[in-house]
Amino acid sequence: MAQSVVERIEATPNDLIFLSGLVVWEVLVNGWIREIDNIEKGKSQATREYVFEKLYEAIIDLSAFQVQPYSDLAQTRYTAIYTKKANVRQTDWKIASHSVVLGATLVTDNRSDFERIQEFLPELQFENWVDRTN
Repeated sequence: MAQSVVERIEATPNDLIFLSGLVVWEVLVNGWIREIDNIEKGKSQATREYVFEKLYEAIIDLSAFQVQPYSDLAQTRYTAIYTKKANVRQTDWKIASHSVVLGATLVTDNRSDFERIQEFLPELQFENWVDRTN
């Protein structure tokens, strides 16, 4: 039986698991904080209570991990390889560049986009820890 994501995280030494600062930014700023802004503009049906609760939960969940700041070196690498031809979001290109600069294996459930990026960034190493066979 395949290990769950939680089991894989628990089985991996803490010093080997971290989040890119871009992931934190994406979850908090592009996710919940943008939703709060949408509520203020009347563009969301969600309640403030729900969104703030989810924002707080995300902060707690994210705080369980080390965060590696997105660096100028990662941005330089992104700028050198980014192409719209692959039809992949810029943030994914940046996350891939950050992973390569750190010499880290990227863990993602977004195999298709990172396979397209890997065509332009062959040193990108990634794994999918999500078991969809159940």
